[in-house]
Amino acid sequence: MAKSDQDQSRPKDDHNLDVDGLIEFSSERRRRKHKTKKDMTVKDYLRLLEKNPSIAQSAVARLARIIDEQGLEMFTSQLFGIEKPINEINAHLEAGARGLSNRKKLLLLVGPPGSGKSTLVDTIKRALEQHAGTVYCIKGCPIREEPLHLLRGEERFRLEKTLKIKISGDLCPVCRDLLTTRFKDEDGTVRWWDVPVEGSEFSIQACRGISSFEPKDDKTSDMSDLCGKENIQITMGKEGHNHPRSFFLESGKFGQANRGVLEGVELFKSKTEQLYAFLSLNEEGVFEVHGSSFARIHADLVVIGHTNLAEYKEFAGDRKNEAIHNRIHVVLVPYAIRIKDEVRVYQKLIEDGDHEIKECHIAPGALELAAMFAVLTRLVPSKMGVDNFLKAKVYDGEASRFAVRDDEQRPIDLQRLLIEGQEVDDIAKREGMFGVSPRDILDALNTAMVDYDDNCLTPMRVVKALREVFDHLMGYSPEEVRRFRELIDDEEESIMAEFRKFVLESVGKAFLKAYNDFSRELFNRYIKEVERYQIYRSPGMVGGSAFEMDRDDRGNLLEPDEEFMKQIEGHLDVHPSSATGFRSEMLATRGLFLGRGEKFDYDSYEPLADAVDRHLMEKAQNDLSLVLSTDRPLEDNVKKRAEDIFDGLKDAGFCEVCSKEMVQKARDFIRG
Repeated sequence: MAKSDQDQSRPKDDHNLDVDGLIEFSSERRRRKHKTKKDMTVKDYLRLLEKNPSIAQSAVARLARIIDEQGLEMFTSQLFGIEKPINEINAHLEAGARGLSNRKKLLLLVGPPGSGKSTLVDTIKRALEQHAGTVYCIKGCPIREEPLHLLRGEERFRLEKTLKIKISGDLCPVCRDLLTTRFKDEDGTVRWWDVPVEGSEFSIQACRGISSFEPKDDKTSDMSDLCGKENIQITMGKEGHNHPRSFFLESGKFGQANRGVLEGVELFKSKTEQLYAFLSLNEEGVFEVHGSSFARIHADLVVIGHTNLAEYKEFAGDRKNEAIHNRIHVVLVPYAIRIKDEVRVYQKLIEDGDHEIKECHIAPGALELAAMFAVLTRLVPSKMGVDNFLKAKVYDGEASRFAVRDDEQRPIDLQRLLIEGQEVDDIAKREGMFGVSPRDILDALNTAMVDYDDNCLTPMRVVKALREVFDHLMGYSPEEVRRFRELIDDEEESIMAEFRKFVLESVGKAFLKAYNDFSRELFNRYIKEVERYQIYRSPGMVGGSAFEMDRDDRGNLLEPDEEFMKQIEGHLDVHPSSATGFRSEMLATRGLFLGRGEKFDYDSYEPLADAVDRHLMEKAQNDLSLVLSTDRPLEDNVKKRAEDIFDGLKDAGFCEVCSKEMVQKARDFIRG
């Protein structure tokens, strides 16, 4: 939107629609836009170029500029967890903008169904529409071509040298006819500088510089879909196919997308001749209008195709397509493998779609459990002794890096895990390239709401729906479905086991609100014990510490409470062999906080605070069991604690429905 549009006062944001004000705003906006339009010629256009040569940039350069200016943020409101493919797309376009050889390769996005390929292309198209600004073209040209195509020979060479730009391409038949019939004098002078020029805005709906091609069935699909349909009223006349308007170039996808971007939907379903037309356009910048007498027509556009894995593997495995294989640049677009990213995918799908759960209350943990299940179906088993549940938590940033160790108890770097998941030769077996689609998870979540009229999506209902949804889905083998259900219900590592932990932690945190002061005391005690441990094992290391005077009656340094430290560290997944290093790092972390003038306490350092809460929860199980009991009368103080639990759950985002479920399940788990 132009700055002048943004500066205008807009209709008031209230519940009373000002119809007259809205109409006046719209009318004034269009009047201003009309006033900014003025008649131009190529001569005027050249003067604009003299001030700003980038106006004549190529389509790939324009697209690369927009993505660079808008940054990763232009994608992150729509797409989550696919930073790598976005960066690879950007790198490919940037190389094309610099004129490097890979600009001749067609960009192809490959991924499983629902991984975000179409959304990614849609985001690029919208960015072009919103941020490209005005592109100038020969007035009346059916494919809105660059006015500099009017220059030939020495004139073109001199302009390129002066403005340091590259002019590629030649006139289409319509513009060539225009030049020779209307701007050619009797003495042979061709007044190319007088040819009218107009500004054009990119538009998805109007197919101006942005278009999409989706293959049809073999009977109705032909090359005219790409290159333009025959104008029968003219071809039946005297000049026939030699007439410059014997074909509607503007009806073909290549002509519609000229100067911008063309999306190739399910590209490998196209006929072979259509694929070669795409590749010729990308490699040579020209396309042929089949059935015409035209020379090949120049077009400047970026083709972005996308396809699912099954079609890609079939096409890539066919040796007859080798000539096409090495003219395609593949970018893999996987499913999210971070739980937090998968949750954001669901939230976006719910927000944008017509889903049953859009208007209901979504309990804390409901989407997270579904996302954990989805991510687990997409992970490759590690050869380094790390189970997939722990790997998922590490990817998500939930588990401490001290928890990830190989068979020899050496810390495993996150990058090593990520690389290992992508080392499989078959791309269909790499992490994120297989597993359950977000769309299928949304089906399960919608199903979870059908049998209930209390308007709440609870974690337990999500688990139940995940178990049942595969009875109604196609595309998964019996072996896959069996594996998925094991992920849900396995006794040791499963979604149900995670659900149990979540219930006890959520109810426990609500219960522990009454013990908040005790939690703070435990936090401080752990730090004191760690410092005492450092002094005890290396006297003098912590010089000047108050604990140097912490001695028994005989004057000996008091021993640290090793058992207490181990209990806390157990909740941080610290292996005993790493305890010494972990404790040193804990003191170093505290030092960093204090060095920045920040507090290091229960409120400011969440990992240790969480471990303390877990420890306290273990010690308070008997008290919690008593509070949740329903088979005996409760004393007044116990009733108060039960009320505190519901208040705490409410503060944590649970409604009355899901609070009752959480308390009931906590009671069952403690008894069981």
